Amino acid sequence: MNLLAAADEACSGVGYTPDEEGIASFVWNEFLSNTKPVLENIPNSIAFQVPKEVACVLPKALTPDAGCTVRSLSHNLALLPGIGVVKAEWYIGDFPAARPSISRNISNAVEGLTEGHSMNLLLVPFPYSVHGLDFCVSRISEEGGPERSRPAGYFRVRQNWLRIGSRTITAAQFASFLSSLIRRAARDMGEIHGVVLPEASLTRNLAVRVAKILARRHPKLQFLACGALSSIDGEERNEAVLIRLHEKEIAHRFIQSKHHRWRINDRQLLQYQLGGVLDPTRTWWEDIALHTRQIQFGVNGHGAVIATLICEDLARPDPVLPVITAIGPNLVIALLMDGPQLESRWPARYATVLADDPGSSVLTLTSAGMVERTIPPTGDSRNVIGLWKHRESRATELVLPQKALALVVSLALNEKLQVTLDGREDRKAIEYSLAGLRNVYLDERPEWLDR
Repeated sequence: MNLLAAADEACSGVGYTPDEEGIASFVWNEFLSNTKPVLENIPNSIAFQVPKEVACVLPKALTPDAGCTVRSLSHNLALLPGIGVVKAEWYIGDFPAARPSISRNISNAVEGLTEGHSMNLLLVPFPYSVHGLDFCVSRISEEGGPERSRPAGYFRVRQNWLRIGSRTITAAQFASFLSSLIRRAARDMGEIHGVVLPEASLTRNLAVRVAKILARRHPKLQFLACGALSSIDGEERNEAVLIRLHEKEIAHRFIQSKHHRWRINDRQLLQYQLGGVLDPTRTWWEDIALHTRQIQFGVNGHGAVIATLICEDLARPDPVLPVITAIGPNLVIALLMDGPQLESRWPARYATVLADDPGSSVLTLTSAGMVERTIPPTGDSRNVIGLWKHRESRATELVLPQKALALVVSLALNEKLQVTLDGREDRKAIEYSLAGLRNVYLDERPEWLDR
């Protein structure tokens, strides 16, 4: 116990911009090293005498204040399983085009952090229309399903919302749409720091091209997060794409595959009105590849850690959630292809779990098209596109009014006092709380939004 506490105190600040020389500064330089580093296991582990296949040690953001676990005994270090279970990656300001200045830029942002500073996120619930024919049969399993009655079926999602007749929506068209929303939102709420779109909204290539255009047009924009469907080497992937922007360029791309297939049963087929395209007598599974088990953590300009999850990954404990709870990201963004984000439904329940332990703030976002075609069990037909959960408050439903195309969420940044189980204090932790909501309208909406 003494060794654990001593190691934890010695590694104060590891994983973040260092304030002074020491272990934190050494690890920082190792992350930014252009040559072969001493810490060869980076970005999966900062331990150098333990193979990363056996166990990993990474920085952490939050110390849980509930329960009695190893996680409650450290402020700065997280013990994780080997990369054969799940491959966790931590990135400190990985800006290849601006490495000489990134340390100064992030340090200034952290030093200037006071209560009242905020981060403005533009939530765009695209697509606004989802058709039943966007779901198609991929194949029928040769073996029986879990009920051993009829063989299970597999389905895929076709992104017909990215087409205008026989033509595909271009990156320039989609970027112009997002730019219009950013400019309109900035008139009222100030600078927009991040844009978030739901699960399966774009393709990976389209997301990257759109991000390049947005980086040039909006220098203050820090990231684009979206769900993407991609075909890699003949395999279908459902991915979370988080693209960090810096000085009008793409600084880093986080590509993270979904870890759990969506299972649609007869009840959900009725709920999502898909019985006409998928046989209600079968159980249907999302036809995607699952072999890439990894999760990535990035430190933003305010010194906060952001992680993304895709739909079922929020609810299923294995293999990623133990890593989430060990590291404790300040903000978890869950990208969903789901119905309305009512406080009574499953996303709110699982967001509450993460808000309690490790204390993360959780934001969920689904598409307006899926909300529109859902028959909620409660009969509540409000257009609730998202949900916000903070550790000290009830879940807040994010409602998008008719004719609005996006929602701006303002998140206040505050310092949080943390105390380990053995009584050591740390005042450096950051937490996000909801500070404001604003609807975004456009005078003229692109015709291709309405299918």
